[in-house]
Amino acid sequence: ERGLTQDRLMRRRALKNVAKRDLEVCSPEAKAMITAYTAGVNAFIKSDAPLPAEYKLTGTEPEPWEDWHCILVYKVRNTAEGSFQAKLWLAKLAAEIGPYKVAAISPGSQPGALMTVPPGAEYSGPALNAIEELTRVVNATEMLRETDGGSNGWAISGDRTESGLPLVAGDSHRGLEVPNVYYQVHLKGPDFQVLGHSIPGVPMAMHFAHNDHVCWGMTHGGADTQDLFVEQLRRTNDGVEYLFKDEWLKAASSVESISVREATKEEVEIVETHHGSIISGSVDSGWGVAISDPGSNDGTRWVDAAYGTMKSRSADEL
Repeated sequence: ERGLTQDRLMRRRALKNVAKRDLEVCSPEAKAMITAYTAGVNAFIKSDAPLPAEYKLTGTEPEPWEDWHCILVYKVRNTAEGSFQAKLWLAKLAAEIGPYKVAAISPGSQPGALMTVPPGAEYSGPALNAIEELTRVVNATEMLRETDGGSNGWAISGDRTESGLPLVAGDSHRGLEVPNVYYQVHLKGPDFQVLGHSIPGVPMAMHFAHNDHVCWGMTHGGADTQDLFVEQLRRTNDGVEYLFKDEWLKAASSVESISVREATKEEVEIVETHHGSIISGSVDSGWGVAISDPGSNDGTRWVDAAYGTMKSRSADEL
């Protein structure tokens, strides 16, 4: 039962729905790649080959693999990272010690701090003294006081290397995990080949890889891509509603079960507003926190982007 807290959060993120939306917008080529991978996984499951040790340790058997599982694996590994944890922590801290003390502890970006921004862009970061912002956080999260709630990459120009060739490096800063998050693969086909790190369950070499023409690295850059919204919720005869601009709107809702070893299954209510899924709070309490993440709200074509990366022939195509 120790893993229930994380299981509840993963279910509440509604990543199953997110994965299916991403699959819907994949190109025919990307879908064909995923379907072929799925067929291979299921062929292995049906074979006499020994299963990984995790199944013996947990006393379980693998379910048939489906296409959307390939996307879900990546979403679990990557969408769970982000800025929302720190924002929840700051909100709870501000509720306990007040916004002025939190501002002293976490003043924001320091003057002269090094920043990485896209070419031609200008940095516009958080205020150095975020008293007003933190005060609003305290007021907005008053009802949630009882709610529980690094990587780097670099490149060096060939002008600075002995060989005259550029160097690209990525450092993922991952902990020791079982099963490991990365698996090194060498994929070779009639029109391209690629060598690099794949994520087990995802049919591509996406992180820290190269083909015959280019190389690339992708790490978690710490970008602030997630926002949190405090939602007012209510249950009606027609389902769940949330208040937005003085109007009650219908939220998508469903119930899923989590199997617990030597215990009763636990039911988790999944609620999604137009901001995102409710990750904290509950309908019965009347309040919840929704997470808005561009990689989770609508279907995105990241699979096509990764597929195209493997076939790139120049840095411009990347």
